[in-house]
Amino acid sequence: MDGGEEEFAGNVIEYIGLEPNSEYANIPLFIKTKEGDKDNTTVSFTTTALELTTKPSKPVSSTTAILLAETNMSDAEVSCGFEYKRNDAPEDMAGTKVFCPVASGQMAGRLKNLKDDVYYKYRAFYQSSAGNMYYGDWQYIFTGDVAVEFDPILYTYGATVVRENEATISGYALAGSEDFTEQGFEYWAETRANGGANAPHHMPAALNEHFFVQASGIALRATLTDLDAGTVYKYRVYGKVGDQYYYGSEQAFTTTGTYTPPTYTITFANWDGATLQSSQVEEGTLPEYTGATPERPEDEQYIYTFNGWSPAIVAATADATYTAQYVSKDKHEGLGEVPSDQVQSTKLLRNGVLYIERNGKTYTVTGAEVK
Repeated sequence: MDGGEEEFAGNVIEYIGLEPNSEYANIPLFIKTKEGDKDNTTVSFTTTALELTTKPSKPVSSTTAILLAETNMSDAEVSCGFEYKRNDAPEDMAGTKVFCPVASGQMAGRLKNLKDDVYYKYRAFYQSSAGNMYYGDWQYIFTGDVAVEFDPILYTYGATVVRENEATISGYALAGSEDFTEQGFEYWAETRANGGANAPHHMPAALNEHFFVQASGIALRATLTDLDAGTVYKYRVYGKVGDQYYYGSEQAFTTTGTYTPPTYTITFANWDGATLQSSQVEEGTLPEYTGATPERPEDEQYIYTFNGWSPAIVAATADATYTAQYVSKDKHEGLGEVPSDQVQSTKLLRNGVLYIERNGKTYTVTGAEVK
């Protein structure tokens, strides 16, 4: 554990790189308030004994093997992995060390470019920040008679840093018999956290829309940005081999703050483009026209009746304009059925309905006499 001062957000501090089974006393610690004040204190604790068990390897091809170990180290530890060398190498010859992450008490690494006629040995290790080494027992590797295939191993860790609009997530993806062609994280908004009677309406498409972010290496890490505040997100590690996807378990985090849905300008316009109503509508809310029934003046040929909106009204996802639609009716339709001796006629408009008056009688435009 190095000296110096470093700030961490949240209410949990995890120290890594410590000596196993050792006592640490009066470590300086301060708590910083939102106002910027510091409350200085100290902490003391004793670490547990290290458990580090090297497990038998899993050869996945004639040149590749998966190395495995079990441990009680935290997932946050980074100075751990495997040491390997040829089995016939001198005992005092140092092996090659590769660092691997810890996931829920498991360590796994992928060793490539092995020779199928050579025996190798390997063991798990932990290196403290002071440089002290701790080892598991040796296990052995031989890939000369491999005739099986192994699926990848994927773990998804909990989120480490979560804010209103971003979060840092991690995990690891260890390829099996075939290398990954793509790997990283899949994530999506699951629900809004601020529920209750006054919760905003939500656009269904905004939830459960899946996104992918790629990450390299065995130990994967990514910072997700442009997230919504007050929202529950789920995520998982993925690896792709050809067209086949493999996934780690799902994890979740909730961004801080309160979700405020965006609003859009929704306009209802008449046939000639004149605005009848314009208002701000929350995302996911179905716009509603609350004005008087739209009208279109008759012309020399037709009379018009309102017949809904175009396009069809849908939940708000962007600014939109809906235009009033009308059905038209020819004013002269059916006049041929009026008796031929009724030559003189006058058009009458009563309550928006057109009538024909001839020789003192009133007819509809279809020729029916109005009593």
